[in-house]
Amino acid sequence: MTCLFGDSRELLPQQLQEGDVVVIDGPKGFRALRLAFNLLRTGRPSVVFLHDFAAPTAERRFLERNLADTFFSDHPDFTDRYVLLEGKVDAATLRWAVFACIPGGRNRPYRFLLWKLSFVRAVALAPQKISDFLARLVLGRNAVASR
Repeated sequence: MTCLFGDSRELLPQQLQEGDVVVIDGPKGFRALRLAFNLLRTGRPSVVFLHDFAAPTAERRFLERNLADTFFSDHPDFTDRYVLLEGKVDAATLRWAVFACIPGGRNRPYRFLLWKLSFVRAVALAPQKISDFLARLVLGRNAVASR
């Protein structure tokens, strides 16, 4: 096992070996998916785990819709099987502790998935970006009006 410090988007592609298991706990969300797809595209990792993929995020829905073999640690099969590790597990309260597990070694259209991911990310972030823009616009008008 090797512990490296730095930007995972730069370090992981350089260090990745055939059959590696990758755990991504930062970057988060869509950036984590982009990194995972870029790594899986090489065909080297045996599996990629992504941390913080609780329902109902846009990133989680993307995986559920586009990679049906992705396994989530809040799935009842998992929580029932490994209840002995934590005691009684209530999947509804797991929130950010959920891992997504994407199997490697699959021939998938990663370039297309990366393109689709960019589009879905833009759509998911658009309401917040518009809201932020409008808030800045209103604040700017209020500042001018108060002068």
